[in-house]
Amino acid sequence: MIQGTGIDNPGDFAPGWLKDYLDATQWNKYPQSFHLLSGLLALSAVAGRRSSLVRSTFSLWPPTSVLLLGPSGTGKSQSLYIARDVVEKAVVAPWRNEHGVHRHRRGFVLTEQSFTPRGLLEEWLRVQATHGTTFLEGLHVETEMSKILPPRAGNEQMDTWIIGTQEHRNVEAITGHRGRQVITDVTVAFGFASTVPYLRNSISADQFAGGLMHRFLIANEPSPRRGTPIRHGTPTDETKQALARGLVEIHLKAPAELTVDRKAEAALTRLAQQRKYFNESTLSGFWERLAELTAKVAMLFTLADRRG
Repeated sequence: MIQGTGIDNPGDFAPGWLKDYLDATQWNKYPQSFHLLSGLLALSAVAGRRSSLVRSTFSLWPPTSVLLLGPSGTGKSQSLYIARDVVEKAVVAPWRNEHGVHRHRRGFVLTEQSFTPRGLLEEWLRVQATHGTTFLEGLHVETEMSKILPPRAGNEQMDTWIIGTQEHRNVEAITGHRGRQVITDVTVAFGFASTVPYLRNSISADQFAGGLMHRFLIANEPSPRRGTPIRHGTPTDETKQALARGLVEIHLKAPAELTVDRKAEAALTRLAQQRKYFNESTLSGFWERLAELTAKVAMLFTLADRRG
């Protein structure tokens, strides 16, 4: 989780395409922490299942969901919309596969705003069946979590469903006219935005710490960014198009498999061992998967660097 404006210049360490994205948004009035996570969201969604990071007993796929937190006026929605626009320009470009050229990338679903699990599953089923793929990639942007997560009443299912989709496995759908259907290899990234008070009323501390924190990248900006010079607003259409071309290049050139070298593996092991210093049962799930989430971010940084 990124708290406050502690990362004012993430472009100083971001590689390749991610630096291009942050350079394009640096004079926007919204926090760079939001743009950093939105850039990772766009990159991960378009990378889809093109690459995987091989671990000892499983593989990690790029799609990574994000949650932007802050009061009204901090730019949560606009930051996500910039990323969504770039992704849209990337996936509607002509794509070529064994079936020829297609206007839209096969097996990719791009949706936004209010949904029910049933409605979204129906759309996923439709896309997978229409495109004839054995996987489902995509991006869903939800700028107001209050539209899909009501205040807690003790019988919540939506938050559990959202967390479950982040496992990047098969998802089961029960439809009224087709019965039980299975959507295979779902790797859809979510971009969510919410205020902190509403999130507290909608998701329990156990669900947040044990579910969202180690499956989502989270940035919290308590107040609008102060003292930022504004040269222009959102990136131009031409800039978004250039960023989209960069994502297409990454998708086409990315290696099928990535591995963790010895030094990085040792660092991940040390990170996982930090759990012993925090004896808090609520955070046990977070500490168990923190190394995995860190490895995933490292994978995205590697993919962003188109030189290697």
